[in-house]
Amino acid sequence: MDGKDLSAARRRFDPGARSAWHSHDKGQLLWVEDGRMRTQKKGGPVRELGVGESDYTGPNVAHWHGATPGQALVQINIGFGGETKWMERVAEAEYNKK
Repeated sequence: MDGKDLSAARRRFDPGARSAWHSHDKGQLLWVEDGRMRTQKKGGPVRELGVGESDYTGPNVAHWHGATPGQALVQINIGFGGETKWMERVAEAEYNKK
């Protein structure tokens, strides 16, 4: 894999905080460093991940991710280049669906 377009970031989400729906032209890899993550790909179930677990979202797949309601999250995200397309906010009903 050519690494010239790779990016890495470390982000913290307060309990209950999450991104809006979005997609990445070339995909994204998320890894939980601390806390618990809640994530969903459009049309799929809401999943929870703990420390050391990861989730890959392929190119142009709409998804969201953030902290669980009762616990903060520190995540590492790896991007593979391209643009991020932002969409609508995640509704409470979507966030709380399990």
